Amino acid sequence: MTELIHKHYNLVCGELVFRQKDSEVVNSMRINCILINNNNVGDGLAVRHLALAQQTLQANFHRRMDDTTLEVLDVVIMNIMPLGYFTEESFNAAPPGTVVREMTKDDPDPFAA
Repeated sequence: MTELIHKHYNLVCGELVFRQKDSEVVNSMRINCILINNNNVGDGLAVRHLALAQQTLQANFHRRMDDTTLEVLDVVIMNIMPLGYFTEESFNAAPPGTVVREMTKDDPDPFAA
């Protein structure tokens, strides 16, 4: 029998301060990520969790911007909101009635301005 492992899920909102390499113009962007930990509720988040949150925010930023000339100057965690205690399956479950399909190259870009 497989044991269901529950973990604590948190939504992290952060602000990244960045600039183009060789530029003096500084920009910022708010971005979020999910932070998952195995700690007991009373244990809170350790420094390693905060470091992982900052790393994940940066990774999401670089994936979203897709520009290797951007230099991150700072990552500021603005808020951490606990979402709950879930198994991975229950956290990622789609709402009832949701139809999931893969995007094709002919689909419009949902992130285009």
